[in-house]
Amino acid sequence: MGIKIGSIFLFLSSLILSSGCKNGVYISPTQHYLKGGYVNYTSIADSIRVGDTIFVNSIIPKFLKGLYDQSLNDSIDFSDATNMITDFHVIVLLGLNSYSCAIDSFEFLPVEGNLKANNLAPDKATTIAYDEKNGVYYCSFGMIAKRKGIYSVNLIDIYQARKQCSVASIKIGRNNVEGNLHYLKDIYYGGATINSIDSSSYCFKVY
Repeated sequence: MGIKIGSIFLFLSSLILSSGCKNGVYISPTQHYLKGGYVNYTSIADSIRVGDTIFVNSIIPKFLKGLYDQSLNDSIDFSDATNMITDFHVIVLLGLNSYSCAIDSFEFLPVEGNLKANNLAPDKATTIAYDEKNGVYYCSFGMIAKRKGIYSVNLIDIYQARKQCSVASIKIGRNNVEGNLHYLKDIYYGGATINSIDSSSYCFKVY
């Protein structure tokens, strides 16, 4: 019963939103992911010293494609969108299934985009708003290490960006470096397989 009700609700929502949309593409809420965004980190080594800086750079291009929905293989122009906001999570790994929130272990230096404390989890995350230039979205910031530890950071996918009546989440993949996920696997997962949600994380040691 619950599945049928949910399906009817999604179908009606689709009709309401798509009927009012004269421009753009409506993204189904059941398959609402676009791909093309990425993040990279400047540090090549898996460890840095206290006082060192890692720069985090993320770009979301003007044209995106469907991640799951095969009907969205053609590039979708998602320029001039709103709600291009996401969170950057920082935790310190303590042991098997154990971590501590660690946003205060770093000093953040914004370069492009806006950074502010996350109201729901101020000790774990900072909220990032992208800057748009010629239809391309940018965010860039530095992280100055203040405390020793083994850290895992993750730039979360954008949830429900909007362009006219189109609503879609945007996948942000790690681009240019390996994630040093051996730290996450060995310490937090105890050698077990890493959850797919954590596979885009980036790990490093501060000494």
